[in-house]
Amino acid sequence: MPSYSYPTGTASGWAEQLDTGTGLMDRIEKRGFAKRSAVPGDRRPVQVTLTAAGRRAASAFHSDMGDALARLIDPIPADDREQFRSTVEGIVMRCRTSPSSE
Repeated sequence: MPSYSYPTGTASGWAEQLDTGTGLMDRIEKRGFAKRSAVPGDRRPVQVTLTAAGRRAASAFHSDMGDALARLIDPIPADDREQFRSTVEGIVMRCRTSPSSE
């Protein structure tokens, strides 16, 4: 069974996070990009699944972002691009392994 994380902090912060997430999910679901379902054995979380339209939209977004990034990075000399890639990779890895500031 997958693990779920729950908002931490004050009750008002928790409510704000839930409200923001719920509103976003309402809009995504209304547009037909995802659907919500219950998590068996736990009433608190919901499972979100992309629909076929959601998968197509995510794929198109990923492709568009890749194209935009390529247009920004292609003019940079190859050695500088490698340094940039390495630096960004290091930042991402630190973000993944550092404890949250909240």
